[in-house]
Amino acid sequence: MSKLIETSLAFPNTRRASFCGCEPQLQVFQEGYGGSAGLYFAKLSSYIEKRTTSKFMPKAALRIDQFRSNGLTRNGSNCSIGVPRWPSDSNKRPRSRRGRKVGAWRPARSFLPPIGSSLTQYGSSFNAHSVSLSRMTDTDILKIRREPNLVVLTMSRPPANALNHALIARLLEEIGRLEAEPEPPGIVLTGEGDRFFSAGGDIREVTGVKVATPRIRLFHAVLCAFERYPAPVACAVRGYAVGGALEFLLHADHVIADHKAQIGFPEINHGLLPVAKGIRQAALRLGKRAAQALLYSGALIDSQKAMQIGAFDEVVDTGVVLDRAIEICRNFRSKDRKLFAAIKRSLNMTGRLSDEQLEQMTVDDLSQYLDNDESADARARFLARK
Repeated sequence: MSKLIETSLAFPNTRRASFCGCEPQLQVFQEGYGGSAGLYFAKLSSYIEKRTTSKFMPKAALRIDQFRSNGLTRNGSNCSIGVPRWPSDSNKRPRSRRGRKVGAWRPARSFLPPIGSSLTQYGSSFNAHSVSLSRMTDTDILKIRREPNLVVLTMSRPPANALNHALIARLLEEIGRLEAEPEPPGIVLTGEGDRFFSAGGDIREVTGVKVATPRIRLFHAVLCAFERYPAPVACAVRGYAVGGALEFLLHADHVIADHKAQIGFPEINHGLLPVAKGIRQAALRLGKRAAQALLYSGALIDSQKAMQIGAFDEVVDTGVVLDRAIEICRNFRSKDRKLFAAIKRSLNMTGRLSDEQLEQMTVDDLSQYLDNDESADARARFLARK
């Protein structure tokens, strides 16, 4: 029998994970999921690949109980550790004549923090480049449409596009993948249908502190990802955008809405709170008085009022909302990418830095863009007009 290898990774709410070469008996139990769980799985995957050349693919948004040797598919000397789908009568594996289960489990989609970025929000600087992510399709809860220099992300959870853990994790995964590209595209975020951009967080998932805490951490990470994304993020809003969905709008660079759109923070009426980052952003974007009115009352406001307080940048007819958002996003993306990223970073961070830190940020940005060919050409065109 192969030598027993035990992980030395220590994470809250997890039991020991161990496996034996190509005949693993891996047992992992995670009370919550997301946040530390995503980092745990990423580190465990990297560890397994280095020690055994095996691939480990974690199951997103569900607890992982165990992986046994009959859940493997062998290819020569390598083992591909797959994750079983959640058991159901309609998803049983076939049995051989001897009664043993045959055939490999279908590998599950993984949840990982943003690729190539510092995972300081998870308390670690681990880099997830070494872990491969599965591709997404239009049948997913997050539909992806690629266009020149931009990507349209459509939240698709009928009837109201509520933000459950799986959708939040998918958003975080896709933003990280796009950010890791050599030339990150602009992002247009919208919701399926004309009635809801999104009804906000799925309250059915908030059943207790142990379940809610990792979910809140994951949502906070998505807001951070939108905020630090180095290319423009636009939102195309049709219908309601409330709760967590409004927090997405507040962290976007431009928001286009239709005349029927309504926004608000109804959490206080439902025994909940927005995340602290969202509350702070509401005060920064809308002003403290307007933010207080929305947060204290839990009331919704229409598109006209939303324009007045600065939640929307434009209000247009329903049929042209998405096209207009794409047009604006593409225009922003056509600007010098390094300059755009520097401006966005400064706008998001200036209120949190000292004068000395702001000075150093300016110098650092200067070294990034001044010798860039694109910005040099822009200065040359300006001087040529004089």
